Amino acid sequence: MVVLVLMGVCGCGKTTVAKELAIRLQCPFKDADDFHTEENKKKMNSGIALTDQLDRGFTNWCGDLLRSETKLQGHSIIRLWISYHFTHQ
Repeated sequence: MVVLVLMGVCGCGKTTVAKELAIRLQCPFKDADDFHTEENKKKMNSGIALTDQLDRGFTNWCGDLLRSETKLQGHSIIRLWISYHFTHQ
């Protein structure tokens, strides 16, 4: 079982690559942006960067998703962005 996580800055092509990989590898694709709160989506659309404090629920969700995906049989592709601070704790 493989869980492939694509991370990178906004607009670098993560979603495009992830969707194509999911098609070619015949596995599920999950876009982490679908799981942001409406409040955080509005902030991001307004150009407001999410701090770790604002983004805490989302980063917790990412951890939960990765843990649950590794328990499943098969493969998954997850497109997400995680803040520098979260990845270096």
